[in-house]
Amino acid sequence: MIKAGFVTLQSLKEASIERLAGVPGLTEVKAKQIKDYLEQTEATHVEVPILSERASKKESPSTSVSPDQIPGERATRLVTGGAQALVEVINLLLTPQASDFRSRLLRDLSRFSQRTQSLIFDAAHLSPDNQERAIRRLRRASKELGDFAAQALTDRKMQSKLADALEELCDKLAECSLSPDTDLKTDDA
Repeated sequence: MIKAGFVTLQSLKEASIERLAGVPGLTEVKAKQIKDYLEQTEATHVEVPILSERASKKESPSTSVSPDQIPGERATRLVTGGAQALVEVINLLLTPQASDFRSRLLRDLSRFSQRTQSLIFDAAHLSPDNQERAIRRLRRASKELGDFAAQALTDRKMQSKLADALEELCDKLAECSLSPDTDLKTDDA
C-alpha cells in the first residue's frame, strides 16, 4: 500500500475503488470492502501514516514533555494509538493470507475495531488513568497485529492465538471505556 502511494488513512479514503484495485494483490472486491469500511469510520479525522511504529523508528516531539503538561495531549495520544491500531487491522486484512482467515478471527477483528473506534470517540472524556491504560493496550494490539501480518504463513493455530489475544484485549479495552457493557455488535437504539 505504501509503495502504491497510500501513506495515510485520508489517502485511502480519497482513492477510487479502481485505483485501490490496481494495487498488486488487491482485488476489486477487497478494494470495495476497504472503501466501505473507511466510509463507516468517516467521523475519524486523524491523519495517521500507514506505517507501523516499528517501521518509523522516529520519536515524536511530544515524548520529551510530560503528558500532564499539555491539556488533551493524552487524549490525542489515545486517538493516534487507536487510529494506528485500525491501520494495523486494515493492513492485516490486505495481506494475501486474509482470504483464508477463519470466521472467528474476522469476528474478533471486527469487535476490536468497533471497540477501538468507541475509544477514539470517547478519548477526551476518559479519566487520565483509563486513557493511559487504553494507550498501552492499543500499542500492544498494534504490535500483535503487525507481527501476525508479517508472518508468511498463518495456520489455524496462529489465527486462534491472535483471536484469543484480540478477545482479551477487547475485554481489557472495555474496562477503559465510558460504557464497557455496550454491545458493539448492533447499532439499534
